[in-house]
Amino acid sequence: MKAVLFDFDGTLANTLPICYAAFNKVFQKFDQRTLSNHEVLSMFGPSETGIIRKHLKHADKEKAISSFYQYYNANHAKLVQDNNEIKQM
Repeated sequence: MKAVLFDFDGTLANTLPICYAAFNKVFQKFDQRTLSNHEVLSMFGPSETGIIRKHLKHADKEKAISSFYQYYNANHAKLVQDNNEIKQM
């Protein structure tokens, strides 16, 4: 065996809390609207940038994308919990 690949999001870590928070931060800041977790989840399919480009009404999508990643990176350690089963493995 040369490699073992894992999908990080939802496999190695529960990243939904940071996704919900980061998308809400962007949609509140740029569109002045709050999304439920269900609404955010229903947008999944495209990448994060694809979601913002498709669903954000504000014209400055690139600034919104940058804001998303700044918030995501700044809050990742706080909002993503370690997966103890993966640690044990």
